[in-house]
Amino acid sequence: LIFDDIRVLLDQQFNRLSELEQEAMFWLAIEREPVTLSQLRHNLVDPASEPNLPEALRSLMQRSLIEKADIGFMQQPVVMEYMTERLIERVCAELLTENVNLFVSHSLIKAQAKDYIRASQTRLILEPIAERLYKTFGSQEEVKQRLDRILHLLREEDSPSLGYGAGNILNLLHQLKIDLTGYDFSGLTVWQAY
Repeated sequence: LIFDDIRVLLDQQFNRLSELEQEAMFWLAIEREPVTLSQLRHNLVDPASEPNLPEALRSLMQRSLIEKADIGFMQQPVVMEYMTERLIERVCAELLTENVNLFVSHSLIKAQAKDYIRASQTRLILEPIAERLYKTFGSQEEVKQRLDRILHLLREEDSPSLGYGAGNILNLLHQLKIDLTGYDFSGLTVWQAY
């Protein structure tokens, strides 16, 4: 009951955020530990957003949605849990509609993260997405076909090499134990595949 009240409050706060503020909130949930401004800038797909990031972080701190630690920015556990669930819901919705914005702009796991962080990202983000896709589509083959279509859509975009989409697809295929033989990722930059 208390978490439901907190969720309503967080929904209201989240819906008031700018696109860049939302993007930063998702990245902090993915990172799962304090990160520096430089690390957050490095994660952004759109370099035009980088100059506005410090102001977005300041705004998030004023709203008490993030905190500044000695080594960077972080979220409180309840906010991180909320943002993780929101990330999973949005990514699954995007994969259903094939309108993949968040799926391309954010990595579901970070290949270069510390082992315990990557394990946490896999357990708390990648696995739930894979499970929901499997439940939604009913079979591994149906999920594979959907991910194949999204891979095809990524290849057709104006700048297909940008973003985390190809890496996310590889990570999901691996998580679902789908054979990668014959997959063609040529012409796509594969970021954060593990």
